[in-house]
Order: sequence, then structure tokens, then C-alpha cells
Amino acid sequence: MYIIGMILLVVGAILFFGARIVSRNNEKSINHNSKGSEDNDFLILVNNAMLAVRTIGAVMVISGGIIIIFIK
Repeated sequence: MYIIGMILLVVGAILFFGARIVSRNNEKSINHNSKGSEDNDFLILVNNAMLAVRTIGAVMVISGGIIIIFIK
């Protein structure tokens, strides 16, 4: 169970921080983009998806921590 907890922690952290980087870059692109509304709409949609990925990553980190701490 310890190995499963470690895998959940690592994968969840990668998902969480990777989605955070993508969201930050998309916010900069939305603010500086002058092409049109279609690109902005797509970037906003991607930002919403990254919010869901960050939530999933956070849940994985929390569940991995619980597995490591309480289930030995």
C-alpha cells in the first residue's frame, strides 16, 4: 500500500503543478492576444479543463498522503 500511496502522491503532484503552469501561460496569452475571440474562447475552455485537472491532482495527493500515513 505504501507504493500505491507514493505513486498517487507523485502523479497527483505532476498533474497539479503541470496544470498550474498551463493555466498561467494561457492567462498570459488571453491578456496579450489580439487575434480574435475564437482563440480566447478556446484558451478559456482549456483553463476550465486545467482547473478540473488541478482538482483531480489535489485529490490524488491527499489520498496518497492518507494511504501513506494511516494505512501501513
